[in-house]
Amino acid sequence: MKILTNKITTVILCNLCLIMLPVIIVLAGNATTANGKLGPIAAELEYTKGLLAYEIGMTEWYEATQLATHKQTSATIQGLVDKVAALEQGEVDAYNASLVAVNQYTAAYNALQSERDYLAGKLAEAITYAQTVRIVEVDKRILVDTNDWVSLAELEAFLDKDDTDEVLVFTANATFNSSCEDRAFQLRKRAFDIGKRLEIEVITPAEYKKWYTDVIASDKLHAICKAIIGNEVWYVEPADDRIWIGAYLD
Repeated sequence: MKILTNKITTVILCNLCLIMLPVIIVLAGNATTANGKLGPIAAELEYTKGLLAYEIGMTEWYEATQLATHKQTSATIQGLVDKVAALEQGEVDAYNASLVAVNQYTAAYNALQSERDYLAGKLAEAITYAQTVRIVEVDKRILVDTNDWVSLAELEAFLDKDDTDEVLVFTANATFNSSCEDRAFQLRKRAFDIGKRLEIEVITPAEYKKWYTDVIASDKLHAICKAIIGNEVWYVEPADDRIWIGAYLD
């Protein structure tokens, strides 16, 4: 019975195997088909994953590029702002410098105007003075009791003590129209008073230019004094006591 039972079981198992074999074959075939369908999907997923990684990389690169561009733009803008500020400061400095220059020019111009007005006033005074008839005393004594100068030092000492170059005295009875004659006559009188000979010399415009390196009107003459020291002829400017040798005597 036991053997029979085992045979029956064996038969049943064999039948079951025969029955399940097609199922197993079908299932195996279906599994193969499923694997064939999943392959492209997996490849598509890998491709999509690659695209996502590339997009992420591009996004990070773009953000980094944007940040760098922003920084560069900010630096450029700040540089332009600084440059504009420097230019504005330069313009302010230049404007202030121009104001200083204008003020200096104005001060100089005003000083020149004042000097011009002062000189114009002095010129008017000089013209009025020159046109005024003045009476001075002329010594009419004959100069027979006077002597020439012993030395240049004696003449210089006399001039140093005399104040004709600073003070002009008006007194009595001769008429002149320029102070050069007045001073020359006054200095001559002062020399006569101490017994020294000092003569009047009248020089022409050409001689005036030679001795003074300046010019006077062609119709004017200039009066100075003349002293003899040995064989030397010395000229004296009464207005400032300047002396110079004018000629030598034979």
